[in-house]
Amino acid sequence: MGLQGLLKGYGLRSLGAHQNSLETFPFFASAVLSSAALGGDPVATRALSIAYVASRGVYVAVYLGGVNKALAAIRTVVFVLGLLVVLAIFILAVV
Repeated sequence: MGLQGLLKGYGLRSLGAHQNSLETFPFFASAVLSSAALGGDPVATRALSIAYVASRGVYVAVYLGGVNKALAAIRTVVFVLGLLVVLAIFILAVV
């Protein structure tokens, strides 16, 4: 079972937020590398990258805030906004 099985409350939520960040990072990294390799606008890519990192910070803060319907809705909106930023970076790469 390991030590992770012993986590409860805040520790368990921290682990969940961390794992979610690890799951989304490859898409972000692929988008940024694609934009750089294909000649995407570096200023726009940088701005969108900052927006993505900020959205992840907000996501983690809300995730750690606990479980209720309002926070779940905010968390979902912030998660989708982060994904839309990644999509925008991919679009920059091909336009």
